[in-house]
Amino acid sequence: MKKVSQISAIVFLGVFVFLSMGNPVNAAITYSSGFQVQNLSSSQVADLQIQYYDKNGSVVTTFNTDPLDPDPKNHPVPASGSRTYYPIHAPSGFDGSVVISSTTQVVAIANTIADDGTASYFGSTTGFSSGATSVNLPLLMKGNAGFDTWFNVQNISSTNTSTNVTVTYSDGTSEPVANILPGAAKTFRQADHTFLSSSAFVGSATVSSDNGQPIVATVMQLGTGPTKALLGYNGFSGGSQVIQAPLVVANNSGFFSGIQVMNVGTVDTVVTITYSPNTAPGSSIGTPASDTCTLTTTGTTQSCTKLQLNGGGVTKWSDTYVGGATITSTPPQNLVAIVNQLTLAGQGSAYEGFNPTAAGTSVVAPLVMAKNSGFFTGIQVQNVGTANCDSITVAYGPNTAGGFTPLNDGLSTPLTPGSSKTFLQLNGQWIDTYVGSATITATGGAGCKVASIVNELALGTPGDQFMTYQALNAF
Repeated sequence: MKKVSQISAIVFLGVFVFLSMGNPVNAAITYSSGFQVQNLSSSQVADLQIQYYDKNGSVVTTFNTDPLDPDPKNHPVPASGSRTYYPIHAPSGFDGSVVISSTTQVVAIANTIADDGTASYFGSTTGFSSGATSVNLPLLMKGNAGFDTWFNVQNISSTNTSTNVTVTYSDGTSEPVANILPGAAKTFRQADHTFLSSSAFVGSATVSSDNGQPIVATVMQLGTGPTKALLGYNGFSGGSQVIQAPLVVANNSGFFSGIQVMNVGTVDTVVTITYSPNTAPGSSIGTPASDTCTLTTTGTTQSCTKLQLNGGGVTKWSDTYVGGATITSTPPQNLVAIVNQLTLAGQGSAYEGFNPTAAGTSVVAPLVMAKNSGFFTGIQVQNVGTANCDSITVAYGPNTAGGFTPLNDGLSTPLTPGSSKTFLQLNGQWIDTYVGSATITATGGAGCKVASIVNELALGTPGDQFMTYQALNAF
């Protein structure tokens, strides 16, 4: 099969894997994974080869799409369409990573499910098309109000070369050097580490490879205490002097957000988080006052957290807020940031802040849903450019779950710089099951650029049925 496009997507801890999360009072957690692949070609089907690598770098399963297979889910991905792979093709007990190759340009997301025997907790992350020799992780935790983190690092070498990986935490401690074979991934669990300086560690880390081989990393934040939730985000290569966050909320049907910013520059800096005007109708909050924090280049103050939640002397989040945020620094330094969305009742998700210089006028969302076993999605689009976006169009791909065909959504009034708009796949035209994808396109002046996130949510279901992923730039 001809391979002209390749995505390296970390798929965490395959079906029926049992792991202790380092806390003896917690039951073992079962993890399973699924992923969604979107075909960006409007004229050609995508023939896929999906290879599953174990921790020793061996390919344990290879799956090839087949147009003659009687099961439609094994067919090539249709033009401008998407395909869901759950359950995955690897055998029970698989614990590793995945590389997807395609005959057309594709993007992918991975959904991870943790099950403690009483409820399930969902997290979502995007696949990678490239890596770097150094990756920044802005938020890691050990024993933080019931939350611990763990992350996988995958070697995506194209030269079949192994690499030694070093993890350095913001408190100055380091993991033992780990050798990772090509295609393989290694798991680092912070709850297991007695060398972290505090039993309640909250900080950041940098992951680096020693011989020029590219790596990628994905973090899972697992809450097993009062708030039971799973939140996933991808590590960052480099950073940007401006970061955009399309969705920031307070008191929004019980949800609030928290922004974690990390200084990956060369000098200390003061970070400013500027909030966009409130889009929540009837709220007493207009445009919230900005937040600031001072960040160093190393140590425990290399990152900071700002919660959109009353408490600790903060009272400005007393009513509903739905908007976005722009993160800058003085003097200007490269930053990375994530946004966590949570309810205290136990739902949570995370997404990565956007570098606006890397944005364009079109992004793609591999998984969009309505009435899918209780799940629906919400697409949040932010103008991250410097000029008005005169219109926004959300074009939905073919429905892989039935005959229902949704109409495109859109916004015909200008979306000003920094502002955002929500498109829910709930009520209105969404009268039947839909599982597909979307392409979000903006038109406007030369400075019009968009970034987008997708929330996946099931209401009234026990556990954390909430995930978020970044929409990806169209090629």
